[in-house]
Amino acid sequence: MRVPLRATVIHAFAFFFGAIVSATMTGLAAEVLAPPSALSDLPVLESGAASAATNLTATVACSQTELRKGIAALSWSVGSPPGNEQRIEVSFYDFTSGQSEFSDPLPPEQTSLVWDRVHGRAIHVWRVLTRHAAGWAPSETAQFEGLTCVADSGPPTTPPAP
Repeated sequence: MRVPLRATVIHAFAFFFGAIVSATMTGLAAEVLAPPSALSDLPVLESGAASAATNLTATVACSQTELRKGIAALSWSVGSPPGNEQRIEVSFYDFTSGQSEFSDPLPPEQTSLVWDRVHGRAIHVWRVLTRHAAGWAPSETAQFEGLTCVADSGPPTTPPAP
């Protein structure tokens, strides 16, 4: 039985990254786990709600306190009304893959966060989720690219005398 290359590549990708994906012989069909308990039992609503955060920006840099560690300074404008709490969701893929990382709960009025889980030079997509009674209102999606942060591995050396 011949398996189409497309299905084989999807299975290999899913195995490598630990995603829960199944491929059919005629096309692709993905099954994704529900969002983690970080979001309680409320659904993520459709994007575009007026109550979602806006104006997402990210600035990447190397940490001044931890060698070889990239950070991203994330900022946004709080939605109106502001909701009960916020969380930042970051992924390398998309937000339906089950491969997202989440911030701890943030106060409803918070407008910035330093994300210290930057993974190399990968493209990271991120959004702000704002908790309301009906569910989590997602902001638009923004992205940033991580940095390679290098550091000397020993004490500074004195240059040779001329």
